Amino acid sequence: MNLQHAKKVKLLEAILGFEFTDHAVAIEAITHSSYLNETSQLSSEPYERLEFLGDAVIDLIVATELFDKFPGVREGVLTELKAEITQNSKLAEISESLGITNCLLVGRSVRQTLDRNKVSTIISFKNSILANVLEAIIGAIYIDQGFMKTREIILALLNPLLDTLDPTTFKRSAKSTLQEVLQKNGSPLPVYVLISDLKRESEKRFTVQVLLDDRVAATGYGSRKALAEENAALSALQSIK
Repeated sequence: MNLQHAKKVKLLEAILGFEFTDHAVAIEAITHSSYLNETSQLSSEPYERLEFLGDAVIDLIVATELFDKFPGVREGVLTELKAEITQNSKLAEISESLGITNCLLVGRSVRQTLDRNKVSTIISFKNSILANVLEAIIGAIYIDQGFMKTREIILALLNPLLDTLDPTTFKRSAKSTLQEVLQKNGSPLPVYVLISDLKRESEKRFTVQVLLDDRVAATGYGSRKALAEENAALSALQSIK
């Protein structure tokens, strides 16, 4: 492991708050296939296998938490609750907020793409990588630290979302439904762009556009950015149904 790789692992460990016993599994978790195509300095696999494992571990831990948290709630509602908080867009947001992008070993062309945020297809590609690498990191933690440490970290990341769930009033968000519809159709994921956040009188007003295939599909407004995104998604759903 050269100096660059060591620095990436150290940064990841600082973000997670612990040190890996096996640095090789940490390196694999942050290695994109594009990096291996451009270097001979690393004998590692790309993160896809760990991503597969991490996805399953997240599902198990979240499903168990929901099962214990909401006794008596039927399976269908639990499934929707789990889908709501483990969807790619939510994992990508967590990954970006942690600064995982700075830990990634990627090729030059992919790094340039990750640094750009103006085209919806690019943003969708970036979010996909961010979600996938977070799953890979979870897989690496599971292999290196075991179940309990992995559970501790997953719940620390997802508890803010878990705490907002109420199965008695839960309704699948328009953003989640829109993403699901597009995935079933094999279409790129939607991208939400903040157009303005003007203060009108005593109220903040956000304007958000949702892009589908780099085209504006709908515009939403709200007193919060999240509400404006939800309203934009609802309008987009109405236009494609």
